[in-house]
Amino acid sequence: MGSDRERRLLQHGPAAPAKEVPTLQEFASKFLNGYARANRKKPSGIASKETIIRAHLLPLLGAKKLDAISNEVVQGVTHALREKAPRTVNNVLTVLNQLPKTAVEWNVLDRMPCAIRLRPLPKSSAWRPERGAAAPSKSAVRIGVGFRALKPGPRVRGRIARRKIPSTQRKGRSGRQAERVKNASSSRAPQDPLQQEFRGQS
Repeated sequence: MGSDRERRLLQHGPAAPAKEVPTLQEFASKFLNGYARANRKKPSGIASKETIIRAHLLPLLGAKKLDAISNEVVQGVTHALREKAPRTVNNVLTVLNQLPKTAVEWNVLDRMPCAIRLRPLPKSSAWRPERGAAAPSKSAVRIGVGFRALKPGPRVRGRIARRKIPSTQRKGRSGRQAERVKNASSSRAPQDPLQQEFRGQS
């Protein structure tokens, strides 16, 4: 037993002392000064990180050591913020991910203690239906001859309304063709009287 221990000491040297891992509260001030401010982040971004740490992370994880922030702990944070908007939850998780990641870069931690995934955000839509209203069809957003898509209003939402077409535009294809033929015939040169007389005799 003793010879094995001596052999290991000769080969690898004395074991490195265990790292003193700080708590999240102890590391938070170093993170804000050494990461956010030292890297010249925007003042609004620094203020946002300070608010997230003070309002959300310290009450939940302030006394927990950084290497003890496991996936289960992160899930508990997500559950505690279940009443918040998804974007707010993602902002908190982003800062929570930056804390141990920075600790790894500074050799405070040997590895990341957790894997944090952001929540999917709902897709925003320009058209927001009223309660019980159906989404407009494709034809409602396509402008055609005699129709136009109405903007959502107090009485009409997502409908197609018939547009009044001026009388000058009511002529169909046949009417336009007849008008072109009439104009073409009127613009022709007058016929020779002899030709007219010959055609009348024939």
